[in-house]
This record gives sequence, C-alpha cells and structure tokens, in this order.
Amino acid sequence: CVLCPVQHGPMKPTDDGRWCHIACSHFVPETCAVDVCKQEPITGIEDVDEKRWRMRCIVCGTSKGACVQCDAPKCFKTFHVGCAVYVRRELLGGAFYLMAEEMPKTDEIRHRKYCPYHAFLANVPDSQVAKHLRRRSKGERHKHR
Repeated sequence: CVLCPVQHGPMKPTDDGRWCHIACSHFVPETCAVDVCKQEPITGIEDVDEKRWRMRCIVCGTSKGACVQCDAPKCFKTFHVGCAVYVRRELLGGAFYLMAEEMPKTDEIRHRKYCPYHAFLANVPDSQVAKHLRRRSKGERHKHR
C-alpha cells in the first residue's frame, strides 16, 4: 500500500498505477475513490499533506507511508490506518477505533479515528468529550509514551 507499510488486505489501484488499501483511502483525508461503488481508482495521493509522510506510527515505529492522528483533543499519537486495521494490536493494550458515519442533515461522511488510549471516546457525544477526558485523567491514570 502506498499509504502504509502493510502488504496484505484488500487494495485498489491508484490513479498513478500504485496500490492502496480501501481503509487507508477512507481515513487519509486527502484521498478518495473516483468510482464510489467500485472504490477505484484511488486519487489524491499527490495531495497528501507532506507532514503525514514524516509522522511516525505508534504501531510499526516507521514513517513509511502517511499517518493520521488520533482525534482526541491534545493527543498527538499518530498511526498508519493499515497498521491500526491489519496489525496485531495486543502489544499496545487495546484496539484502535476507526469509524465512518454519515451525518444525518448534511449527508457528509465523518471519519473518526482514535488510538487505543482514547478508543473509549468513540461513543461519547462531541459536546461531552472534554468532560470525559477530565474524569478519566483524575481517576484512571495511563501513560502516554
């Protein structure tokens, strides 16, 4: 996959002749599929923010590919979508949360992504996220290294 170091899993061709995981194309915001039904070809690889290519993945430890950042406020954990989906995550103490949801009034697709430390926020309404983070930091300490 052009966006991550994982070499297995369902991939589709890109418009420049390379290959990309379907999941990676959904969660790296600069990329998309031309044909939504066939999910190919994947475009926008050349538009991926330069910073993403330099970010280091908390799963594989490399910057080979383009990483995304956890959506939790003040969390700077970055990871390849492919690593989050296809690599064993027990080493990090839990699963990542990746979810695409259609917004009811706008028909937009919202992509939410959380590292294992913040996956508990997946079902928390946006207006309550800060409150839940404060509550958790007071009662349940965890390392962010």
